[in-house]
Amino acid sequence: MMESKTLKRAIATVNVDSYNDVLKNWFLRVQTEFPTQKDLRSYLTKEKVWIEDINTLGTFYENGAESCVYKAYTGKEVYKVQLRGLLYSIEQAILYNRFFPESILSFVGFTDTPTFITGLVETQDNVRVVLKQQFFDGVHPDVMQKKQIHDIKMKGYGFGDKYYGVSDVNSKNCIIVDQTFYVIDCCIKKRRL
Repeated sequence: MMESKTLKRAIATVNVDSYNDVLKNWFLRVQTEFPTQKDLRSYLTKEKVWIEDINTLGTFYENGAESCVYKAYTGKEVYKVQLRGLLYSIEQAILYNRFFPESILSFVGFTDTPTFITGLVETQDNVRVVLKQQFFDGVHPDVMQKKQIHDIKMKGYGFGDKYYGVSDVNSKNCIIVDQTFYVIDCCIKKRRL
C-alpha cells in the first residue's frame, strides 16, 4: 500500500510520468482492498492522513467547480477540498505543480467533511483529497488586466506543453499581488498524441 510520504513526494514532484503508474496502482489497490468508504476512512486514519473536520484547519472561503476552499486561521494559506475523484485530484495536483511551481500545491490529507457547493451544504459521504496552497492576498484581474492573462497563454501556460493541455486560466483563477500574476487554479489534461 502506498504510504502517505510517497503520496506527498508524488504531489511535490515535477516529474509527472515517474509517479503516474504508482498512483494508478495505489488507486486500484485502494478500490479493491477498501471497497467501502468506512474501510477507506479507517485505513487513512491509521496512516495519519485523515482530517476529521476540515473546519479545524480554517473557515469556508469560496468554492468552484473543482474544489471548496477554506482559509487557514493563520491567514497564510488555503486548504482546497477537491470535489473530483481521488486519482483525478492527485494527478491534477502533480500536473499543476509542474506548470505553476510559484503557487505550488501540497498534500495535506483526506476528509469526508460536508462541503459547500453553490451555497448549499453537500452531505454525501465521499472521501476527498485535501491540498494546501499559499494564500495570495491580492486581487483578481479586471477587464483591463485580462490582456495579461492572454499574454500568459501566449507564453504557453494557456496551452501547456507537448503532452498536457492547460485550460481554465481565467480572471477568477488568477490573482495579482504586487503586479505579479499567479495562476491559483486551472485544469490540466493529457493531450492525445
